[in-house]
Formats: sequence, structure tokens, C-alpha cells
Amino acid sequence: MDADKRAMTDLSRDIHRFIEDHRWVTGGDLIRRFGRDPVGGCYGDENLLLTPEVSHGTADAICSLYDAGEITIELISPIVYLLDGIAVDLPYAGELKGYATPHWFPAAFCSTAVAERIRTTSRFPAGTGLPEKSPRLGWQQWLMKSQEQFRCRRCGDCCEDTAIVDLNWYDMERIAVHLNIGMDEMVDRYTVEMPEERMRALPYLFPLRGIRETQPCMFFDRVTRGCGIYPARPLVCRAFPYLETITVYSHPETFNSGGCYAVKDYFDRIRAELGTGRHRSDGQRTV
Repeated sequence: MDADKRAMTDLSRDIHRFIEDHRWVTGGDLIRRFGRDPVGGCYGDENLLLTPEVSHGTADAICSLYDAGEITIELISPIVYLLDGIAVDLPYAGELKGYATPHWFPAAFCSTAVAERIRTTSRFPAGTGLPEKSPRLGWQQWLMKSQEQFRCRRCGDCCEDTAIVDLNWYDMERIAVHLNIGMDEMVDRYTVEMPEERMRALPYLFPLRGIRETQPCMFFDRVTRGCGIYPARPLVCRAFPYLETITVYSHPETFNSGGCYAVKDYFDRIRAELGTGRHRSDGQRTV
């Protein structure tokens, strides 16, 4: 075996082990572990971008692992990528298939065991989806900048006064692993069905359950004023206050600020950057 093939085999083995150890990873995770290539990327075909800026070696290894059935490729919310500092101004792909024009399929690379457990866990509706639309050019980069500037005061108000905390597949998997329990036990003990009106209001179908007790959230520690499962906290909590579902998918002028004083502290600066003067710190638009 020549050196190039041996190195490729070693890289594939390292990436496979990395995915198995972490259960599911994103392009951002791969970049942090295996390096970034600004002109690289992993493609399902020439028009389907799975993740940008990974090295060509990493992309080849991912594709070979997928072709061999060693890993699965799952659709996730682009919000996960925005939190990793990665934005792609392309229409979203809702399926792992070829497209006539370039599309982005925001991918998670999963161990097959995790993917199978997610699919077989009871009470999960079949299928998820994304609106196949083009995000506003440059808007996602602006959202990432805003998120980076946000400084939480650790007041705990958002944890004590939330109506519902959305959970997707990967949130439940991550929390179950953090609590060292099975997925079925996680679903039974800590989650409830999403209200129908909530599901209708969301612009995409990723949230599948909600945390059972809120106001305060059942994982909120009132003594430390912090999250009791912080390393495994849900995506909606990681993304607060800017990169939430309504902001990214449907109404980029609306912020999930609620009564957050950290947002109000510098909302005027955000409004000045937008240059519209039509936005209030409670997330509502003026007429």
C-alpha cells in the first residue's frame, strides 16, 4: 500500500472513531478536529453541499465511510452551523438527493447505532424537513456576528419564564447520554408532546418534543442560577436570543429577545446596524 492510500485509511479510521465517540458531529466539529480548508467542502454530488470548508481529505473520508455504511448522513437545522460560525448563502435542501442548482443540505454525520436508535424510538413522527428557500444574502453572517457579541448576564430569567423548550432528536440523544439513561427513559421522564398550535407556528419540523416542566425549566438550578445539563443543553437554549427558528427561517427582523436585559442593553446598536428603526427590544416590529 502506498503512503497516500495508507494515510487515507488512517484518516478514515480516525474520523470514524471521532464520530463513534461523539455519536454525531457537524462540519464545524470536523473542522475543529481535522482542520479547515476555505476552498474545500463535502458534496453529495456536484450540486449538493453537505458541509463547507472541510479539507478534501476529510470530505473523501466522510463519503467513503457513508458509501461503506459505516456512518449515516442526517439533516439538521442550519442553526447548528451558524453556532459553529459557518453560514452558506444557498437554498436549503430538504432531502439527500441531487438538485439542478446548488443547494445546501446541513448535515450531521452519525454513528449508525445512534441513527437507528433515533429512528426506532417510539412516539416520534416520521420525517423532518426544511423550507427550500434562499436565506437573505449576508443575513446569516450578520446573525453570527450578533450572536458572538451577545453577553449573557446569567440572571436566569429565560430559564424561569419560558413557556416551552423545544427538543429535537439530537437534543434528546445528547441529554440522555449526559444523564446516562436510555432514549426511551429520556422521552418518558423528561419530555411532553409538542402542542399542535406550537407545531403549526414553527416554520420547520425539527422540534419533536418539549421539556416536561418549564417556568422554571426542570433542569434550571436556582442556587447556581445556571443550567443543570449545560454541556447537553438543547439547541434552542444554545441559540438564544438571535439564532432561533423564526429569526433564521422566516422573519429575520424578529429577535427572540423577550424580557432579556442583556439584549435590551445594546438593542439600539443592533437597530442602528439594521438601519431600519422598526424593531423593538421585545422582539416586535413597529408599523
